[in-house]
Amino acid sequence: MIGFFPDPYPDELLYSVCARFADRVQYRGKSSVIRELFGTRNAVAIVDFPCRLGHLVDILPSGHHYTVDRFIDDHTLLPFYSPFCPPQRINQVREDMRGSNGCRIYGRLGILVNRPADWLQFCPICVNNDIQKFGECYWHRVHQLPGVKVCPIHGVFLEESQAHKTSRKMLRFKFNRLYVWLEQYDAEWFEAHLPPRFCRVGISPIQSVRVDWLSRDLQLAAQVRESANRLLHTTGHPIRITRTTIGKDIGQRTLIQKEIHKLPLTASALVEVVETHLEYAIRRLEWATQCFLQEKIYPKRWQLLQRASLKPNTVALPLVQQAIEAALASLEPLRND
Repeated sequence: MIGFFPDPYPDELLYSVCARFADRVQYRGKSSVIRELFGTRNAVAIVDFPCRLGHLVDILPSGHHYTVDRFIDDHTLLPFYSPFCPPQRINQVREDMRGSNGCRIYGRLGILVNRPADWLQFCPICVNNDIQKFGECYWHRVHQLPGVKVCPIHGVFLEESQAHKTSRKMLRFKFNRLYVWLEQYDAEWFEAHLPPRFCRVGISPIQSVRVDWLSRDLQLAAQVRESANRLLHTTGHPIRITRTTIGKDIGQRTLIQKEIHKLPLTASALVEVVETHLEYAIRRLEWATQCFLQEKIYPKRWQLLQRASLKPNTVALPLVQQAIEAALASLEPLRND
């Protein structure tokens, strides 16, 4: 019996609960944690349909109220598959998850290819809310369902935790001509998007320093909002507010591109301030209108569109057309000057 096990949060994957347990008890290795919770070193941490749950329930601290069925129903993906399978088959899967027959689960559910993803998904707004409510964030099971790319609660695209398992050597081998061309003609962009370099001997200096990601996240989120406000009020032709422009403005482009999964508050701030194509087009139109007002010039329609750098496909958008008519109407008093 273990002396401690964290209570699961709403919609938290059991995988995530076990990860929080491991983070708190600080076992020497992952295999030690797996043996403690699931009774064998040979078990594998499974995101969607974990097994050996009977052993897990048996070793939980005394006085707990958890059952195998409760873990399955509230903290695994099985309930999302149950409506599409006969009840008898789902009962068999439940028994497999209780015991050690994990290899049979995917076949019973009709999942022909069992290839775990290289990353988990998260909603940056959910992460921010979890930290404010619980003091920490966790993996939501609804975000890990196959085909789900948008948070059903907040309607924003999900972020991927990490996807940099391919080495530079492998990329060079597979795409040699493209690799060489990018090195030669766009080295800065290429370096920013390559997988991190691996240190062959000893411990990387970066790895030897423990980073306070929460403090860095709080600081960076504030910098993102300040940068967006600064870019928004820059004189001259408007600059579109994107991740790249903000990253360059605050000197943290690589951090935003490669470590955003560790920066939930920063990710949420970026969702708030980054401009869509439509928003940027309307802002350019407003800027061009102000220029003509200051110059006291009544422009022709094409001159307004040209100054705002609006292309035909953008002009065709209904909201842009409305903004154009409103701009021309605001310039009407200059017609007779």
